[in-house]
Amino acid sequence: MRKLIFSIKAIVFILIFQSCDNIDFGGNPPPTCEWDEENQVVFYDLQLSFPSGLSNWHSNLIPIDKIERSLNSIIEVNGNVGSSSQAKISVTMKSDGTSCIGEKSVAFMKGASEVGISNIVVPFVSNAVFIGEVTVGIRTDTFVNTVGNGNYYHVLWSGAGNDPNGRIVGNISGTKVTYGNFNGTTSIVISKDGSYIKNGQKVYM
Repeated sequence: MRKLIFSIKAIVFILIFQSCDNIDFGGNPPPTCEWDEENQVVFYDLQLSFPSGLSNWHSNLIPIDKIERSLNSIIEVNGNVGSSSQAKISVTMKSDGTSCIGEKSVAFMKGASEVGISNIVVPFVSNAVFIGEVTVGIRTDTFVNTVGNGNYYHVLWSGAGNDPNGRIVGNISGTKVTYGNFNGTTSIVISKDGSYIKNGQKVYM
């Protein structure tokens, strides 16, 4: 009788063990994210506040209360350095690795049809539920600086959220970014008074 019970247990154990070929004990890693669909990054209560220290030229191009409520306006307003527009909206979507692994970065310049008043159409994950972080950087065109250090500047805003349609809080304060050369490099540009900016300080030749 004991042999019979042992034999039955052994057979059951073998059957269970063989069926385990289809069971993933260790867990397969999530797939690589595929970005074949579209979604929208939506800003809730979009109010992009401009910082102080803007040039008169720039101040005359923005709302009188210094709060921009349209993404279109940010990338459509031209600076005054005589180069092609540097205004840009950058979006990075990075999965946390729960449902898929990967990230996608896109950028939109002046005239981009994907940019609306408070939303941006972006590529989106097509093979999994997106779980992760969405970060957005918004940059104005370049302006000649007449207040403070640096010969040129642009204004930058940044925001983040957990899901494009989860609506990123749009009440964001901008930062004035100054530099010596209009393309943002460290090249020295000599001012009319014979000075240049080094490490944020005016240096005379």
